[in-house]
Amino acid sequence: MGDYKKQTLFYLHQIWKRRWTTLIFAWAVCIPGWIFIALLPNRFVSEARIYVDTQSLLNPLLKGISVRADDPKRDQDVTIMQRTLTSRPNLTKVAQITDLDKTTKSIFEMQALLDQIESHTEITNEGNNLFKVKYTDNSAPMAKRVVQALLTIFVENNVGDRRADMQGAREFIETQVAEYEAKLEEAEKRLADFKVANVEYISESNQNFAARLEQAKQAVKDLKSELEDLTDQRAQLQAKLTTTPQFLSIDAAPQVVVGDGGGTSLQVRIRTLQKRIDELRLQYTDKYPEIAHALDTLKELQAQEVKEAAAEVQNNAHPGSAPPGDGSDDRARSQVMNEVYNQLSLRLSELDGKITSLKRRISLAEDQVADLNNKSAEGPRVEAEFTALNRDYQVMKGNYEGLIARRESARIAQAADSSADSVKFRIIAAPEESATPDGPPRRIFNVAVFLAGLLAGCGFVIVLVRLEDYVTMPEELDVFSGHHVFGCISDAVTLAPNEVFFKREAKFSVATATLFIAFLIMVAIAPNLSWIAGKIAHGLS
Repeated sequence: MGDYKKQTLFYLHQIWKRRWTTLIFAWAVCIPGWIFIALLPNRFVSEARIYVDTQSLLNPLLKGISVRADDPKRDQDVTIMQRTLTSRPNLTKVAQITDLDKTTKSIFEMQALLDQIESHTEITNEGNNLFKVKYTDNSAPMAKRVVQALLTIFVENNVGDRRADMQGAREFIETQVAEYEAKLEEAEKRLADFKVANVEYISESNQNFAARLEQAKQAVKDLKSELEDLTDQRAQLQAKLTTTPQFLSIDAAPQVVVGDGGGTSLQVRIRTLQKRIDELRLQYTDKYPEIAHALDTLKELQAQEVKEAAAEVQNNAHPGSAPPGDGSDDRARSQVMNEVYNQLSLRLSELDGKITSLKRRISLAEDQVADLNNKSAEGPRVEAEFTALNRDYQVMKGNYEGLIARRESARIAQAADSSADSVKFRIIAAPEESATPDGPPRRIFNVAVFLAGLLAGCGFVIVLVRLEDYVTMPEELDVFSGHHVFGCISDAVTLAPNEVFFKREAKFSVATATLFIAFLIMVAIAPNLSWIAGKIAHGLS
């Protein structure tokens, strides 16, 4: 540690001893360095902040009906655009917009220019869809123009590419719709022709052949069961009608006919049956079994009414006569229609009509079963072919309807893009032309040059000392001579040399102070030296 201390003190002594050399060397370093720093070209920075709003006000309204509103990758597209903004094609556009490409004369100069633009461009994401675009150039107007060009390309890349993609997608969908429409029409024609050619095999209810055959057989069983029930009811009703008298004999005073418009029970039956016939004629013709049977019954009742009217006239012509009897009762006796008999007879007529109609339905159902049995061999094959055609048609129709829905969705999305861009851009801070340069940091550079000059002067002196071959310390003499040193004799300074010393030191102090003052001046006026670089750059351009 002691040797290092002595060595340090020795070099400090040598530096002080050769202080003029140190000072002159420092001046020689500082003056060119400060001039070089003053001539450094200015660096102007222009920046802009842009906010990208990916949530349009129309998105909530269009969600579910527009492919544009349902796009989950819109935010990713913004990030991709940010990364590709400094791609070669975009940088070439920037050079063309700002006319920087006119300063190049070869492809190599153009590549160097693009590299320079890329290295001087900085795009940062500040979060929440806020981006900062920054560019550094020696010219403030050019820095602003480059930033403005980058913003223009940033917006055009999103809006232009998105609308071009949307238009391309819509044209593709239109082409697919036309193709599927032709295919759908062809499938419809094949299906219709097949139905016409095999109408007897195809059911409107879309049931398969086996189900139709089983349903027809079940219908025959149900109709026969219903016929058995009606037949049993008719037999019971016929038996009851057989035991019921048609006329009832009653004792009565001489009758006086008063026309109240009500009519006899026979007339009531005739009117009821006529009303029933009128109701059936609203739905069927006179050949319908129930109507035909009712007409026959009506004729019988009308004939019976004529007979009763003739009997009534005969009774009125012989008032003293009496119906056959035992002669024990002197009162008049008369016969009237039994109302129960009339009702049973009417009910029997209705059952006969239903039975006749049901038998015809059974016959038709049995014919249908026989027809289906005859077609049982060919029916399944026809149905299988029809099912395949119908399946192809349904698939084609589903695809066509899906394309129609997508076309409408694309149309709505394109209209929304035209009226209100889904990705909106807002310039938070527009690019400006900076009045003062952003660099270089001349004060820091001036301080560095000053320190470098001092260190260079000291280093130069140390190198000189190392190159000289003489002894400056007792220890060195001890080592060099190989003998022990007993002591050292110091110089005796007289008055006259002392005055010379002070004069010399005064000059050194002035020179040193001048260096420090020059350093302070350069640090103080460093920002104002930019006009020199500006003048030089303007002259060179």
